[in-house]
Amino acid sequence: MLDWINEQVNVENEAELVVAEATLSGNWLPQRLDYAFGYQYRHVDVSAIPNAVGNYALNPCVVPGDRSCVDPTTGRQRGARAGTFTFTSGYYPYGDSQAVHRAFGELSVNALRGDMQFAANYELHDEIDSFDPKFSGRWQLSAGEDHVLSFRTSVQTTFRAPSVDDLNEEVRTTLEYLNTVGVYKAVDAFGSRSLLPEQAFTYNLGLVLFASPGIDVTLDYWSYDFDDVIAPLPQQEVVRLYAEGYGGNQAALNAVMGRVVCPGGVTDGSCVPGDIERVRIDLINWPGIKTSGFDFHLHGHVDAGPGELSFGVDSTYTQSYELKKLERDGVVYREQKDVVGLLNRDTPIAPPLPELKAKASLGYRWSDYSLIGWANYISSYEDSNVAWTPPELLPIDEWLTFDLTFLWRFPRLGFDLALSAINLTDEDPPLVFFEQSFDALTANPKGRRLKALMSYRFGN
Repeated sequence: MLDWINEQVNVENEAELVVAEATLSGNWLPQRLDYAFGYQYRHVDVSAIPNAVGNYALNPCVVPGDRSCVDPTTGRQRGARAGTFTFTSGYYPYGDSQAVHRAFGELSVNALRGDMQFAANYELHDEIDSFDPKFSGRWQLSAGEDHVLSFRTSVQTTFRAPSVDDLNEEVRTTLEYLNTVGVYKAVDAFGSRSLLPEQAFTYNLGLVLFASPGIDVTLDYWSYDFDDVIAPLPQQEVVRLYAEGYGGNQAALNAVMGRVVCPGGVTDGSCVPGDIERVRIDLINWPGIKTSGFDFHLHGHVDAGPGELSFGVDSTYTQSYELKKLERDGVVYREQKDVVGLLNRDTPIAPPLPELKAKASLGYRWSDYSLIGWANYISSYEDSNVAWTPPELLPIDEWLTFDLTFLWRFPRLGFDLALSAINLTDEDPPLVFFEQSFDALTANPKGRRLKALMSYRFGN
């Protein structure tokens, strides 16, 4: 009995990639005009074969071998039944392939006190294609004995075709926590052959300063505007709309009809939201994302006593991360919103977004020794689930940790010894109202770690 209850669902995945390419490069005007052209062919084959207990093709219903829950017209499960485990992962076997033809070219021009690159990329993915140009340049604004100041910029379009997995229309089942009903439910996810490719328009503007003694500084502004972002329809919003429909909002109910499964099957609003057994979602093209921010870099080194003192700062400030309104079937799933500074746990196209992430370093090198320390900082942000997170736990604290490394070189013997302390002060990750109690995409719960590393160089 225990062996039967504790069977495991496994999937054997394979992926093969074949790449062939050819490039031609040279110059038409030495030190003035260089060129490069090329062609690339990529072919990917993927397959996924589940073991018998997790194979919907062999065991689509609750009882192994039973097929009474299968619709003879579609060949798929009817109602609330999906495999022998009902609400844990199950899969159909699948295999697919994709061929990609790519042609690209670039011209590098040295003129107007600067360097410029003109590039273009064309890709054909089966029936989807895209032509994407790019321009980048760097010009010297001023120069002296102790500094060089330059301006740089780039502007381009980009393209991402749906992957083979995105196009797989077979069901993949996971267990997800649904806020509206307050319990875990089965979520059946499907790919889609009708997906459009993601496209984006991006640009950046920046300043670069090299100054003596040994200091370099960069400041860049960047902007990305994405359209047709490939991501799943949010199951949280499907259940919310169903609850609104159950409460009398017929438009909301019509929008999610066929996506919610009650004990008796695909529902027309007949069961209370708490009795939902499954939610069905598809990969879709979200309207898009518009994001911008600043990157700052500072690094320098100066002579100090018998050695050299080094210092540095690297940081990213996210100014905005605006999700465009998601509207389908006549109802709004998500309003347009800037989600910077939020946890975004239930937003498929937005990660946790603290406004500021920074890392500073200070080191000293002398003789055969080096000592360097880092300070790692993540600014505070907020849990956006205001409906069910206790008010006192909505703010997520900032996080500051310190790392330290001592390096001892033995040049005659050909090896180096490094001793490191990661998270030197043993700082806990900020508390988040979630099962793990921390944000795994932002913080690390491992605490203080000590590490010793020895590297040896063979030959000269």
